Amino acid sequence: MSTINLTTTTANNENQSKPSKGPYVIIATVVWEFFSFFGMCALLILYLTQSLHLSDKYAYSLYGVYTSLVYLTPIIGGFVADRYLGNRLSVIIGAILIMLGHFTLAITSMWSLYFGLALLIGGVGLFKASAICLIGEYYPNQNDRNSAFMLYYIGGNIGAAIAPIICGYVAARFGFEYGFAAAGIGMFFGLCILFRYRKYLKGMGSPRISFYATSGRINLKIITIGGALLCLFLLATNFVIIELWSGGVIIIATVVAIFYSSKIYLSSNKSVRKDLRLGFMLTIVGVLFWIFVQQGGSSISLFIERFVNRDLSWSIGSKIINYTIPTAMFQAINPTSIVIFGGIIAFLLKKIANTKFAPSSTLQVIFGVMLLTLGYIFITLSAKNAELSKASMWWVISGMTLFSAAEIFIDPVILGVLTKSAPANSLSTLTAIYYLFAGAIANYLAAQVAKLTAAPTAHAVLALYKNTYTEVVYVGCAMLIILLATYVLKKCLINAK
Repeated sequence: MSTINLTTTTANNENQSKPSKGPYVIIATVVWEFFSFFGMCALLILYLTQSLHLSDKYAYSLYGVYTSLVYLTPIIGGFVADRYLGNRLSVIIGAILIMLGHFTLAITSMWSLYFGLALLIGGVGLFKASAICLIGEYYPNQNDRNSAFMLYYIGGNIGAAIAPIICGYVAARFGFEYGFAAAGIGMFFGLCILFRYRKYLKGMGSPRISFYATSGRINLKIITIGGALLCLFLLATNFVIIELWSGGVIIIATVVAIFYSSKIYLSSNKSVRKDLRLGFMLTIVGVLFWIFVQQGGSSISLFIERFVNRDLSWSIGSKIINYTIPTAMFQAINPTSIVIFGGIIAFLLKKIANTKFAPSSTLQVIFGVMLLTLGYIFITLSAKNAELSKASMWWVISGMTLFSAAEIFIDPVILGVLTKSAPANSLSTLTAIYYLFAGAIANYLAAQVAKLTAAPTAHAVLALYKNTYTEVVYVGCAMLIILLATYVLKKCLINAK
């Protein structure tokens, strides 16, 4: 305990002398981590179906296993960082595993696919939670911390926006192996930043255990045990991926999460329980939202590849230039739209925050669901138009842009409700549970929804795309009716009092 206090004091002194450079080092690294992650994700479903020639159903299952486990492992990574490695070392090891994962995928074989995904899952698990905590650890002041997290969010989305364009172009021009390698090079740049400017992180996120013996030599026993546990974890993750067993892992995690949620709810007073009920209800909305939005990287991506006209042409003088946009580049729509619309919407909400026009959290979520439903109407119309000839890309671009605008009214708002209603000693637990549901569970279920679009023939697939996306519109309308009815009923009860 005394060592931790001493480290914190030293870190705070360093923060005062270098108040800005440390977080910027982490944020600059995060930009490249987002670049590598979203660059690879933009290629994955296309690589599985086109290069490895896997069936749509198996490709969707594998994609769902990967994306769901990516949201589960930060819980383990956070525990390891808190108890043993510390945040700084966890970020470095995580970045190395991520880089190795991308380069392993670049080998383009079945064994490298499974092991590469296992490396990425382990790397993200160590990196994600620790990078956020390292930024938070740097600032004792809440306002400064909020500003740093805003830069983290913007920087990450900039990296995510650039990645599908660069990796998508490289993969289309030279092959998938070069696209994956480009993602790995991105993480390599992040590692270079970490090592080049490591002096600005000195004293922050230090290991909780010593890697040196009393004699001053490296403690080979601890390093050997740690290396063995890492190898065991990677082998176990590799096995789960091959057997598609993420569903069983998620069920176990869900049972534990429900137990802890119930415990928090039952131990709270009447007022807190009321707020928690709203938070839990909105969490269900968040799960449904992410199930449908995550189609963008799976079923919608294959729909774009097969049934959307991606050709552009323009003239320069007498010369006509034709270019076919790589499908992977469409994954840049989401982060680009969030960066653009996020700033505008945040500014407008801040302007009306203290007026009678300020929307409640429930109203904001309702508006987000409306945008999501409208977006799927565009996607459904695109699938309908593709029955005659390839659909215009502008239908899909409009739909995916609306998804992004909807996200701004869903995720931050639901997290805001949970953090406001959660008891002080349960905030981190409820936040982790939300990401379990909206991340791991939603991504797993998103794969099951994507499978509804899989069929042996192209004609049958197009019909299933249209039917599946139409059903999503119906679910969106049902969500709107339930949310609006709940909101109106609540207003009536308040007025009756």
